[in-house]
Amino acid sequence: MIIKRRQSVTLIEVLISMALTMVLLSVMTYFYQDISQLNVEYEKLRKEGFQFTYVENRLADIFPKTVSPTDKKKDFAFFTTGDSNGLLKIGQPSLIFAFDSGVVLDKEFANHVIGRLFISKENQLILATWPSPKRWDSVKAPQMKKEILMDNVNSIHFEFYVPPGKLANEHTIEPKNAWHKEWKQDYQKLPAMVRMVLTRQEKAMTFIFPIPASDLVIHYDQ
Repeated sequence: MIIKRRQSVTLIEVLISMALTMVLLSVMTYFYQDISQLNVEYEKLRKEGFQFTYVENRLADIFPKTVSPTDKKKDFAFFTTGDSNGLLKIGQPSLIFAFDSGVVLDKEFANHVIGRLFISKENQLILATWPSPKRWDSVKAPQMKKEILMDNVNSIHFEFYVPPGKLANEHTIEPKNAWHKEWKQDYQKLPAMVRMVLTRQEKAMTFIFPIPASDLVIHYDQ
């Protein structure tokens, strides 16, 4: 006759099992938190990258359609200005320019429009658009459309490139072959290029856009 001994679990074995389980749970919790943090950082970087690309693509589509001062059929505008009606963040400049928005659903904002690029009081990069002044109603104020291009923008800085002139009377904007920090309405010209620097969470983002309609031609020496 074979007598089977009853196997019992000792207190030491229980304590060891509990300790191993706690170690395993701690390791799993650590990795879970680490992965969660990585996901948060990745989502943040992805969103920042998307907004940078969106701003770049949106403005790269608009600036080449800037209205030339030689087009007498359209209202011309291209100049920097400060705040005049409480729209802007204090101390920040804005750029006002006329461009062709093309075909859009709202006919009021189709084709020839006036745009204003600025930082709002809520730290948002805004593109405000109005119909061409030639289409303004004499009775009511013109509509304004606001497009948020980027959030959490601390500051904006514009520069405008004036190429060297081959002829003495080609243009009178001085200095030539230099970047200008402002563009005056009196110039009645388009710069050859626009450089825009945005500061966002202590990071500077630089965008450069050529202006094909400008008569300030960049000459390349051979």
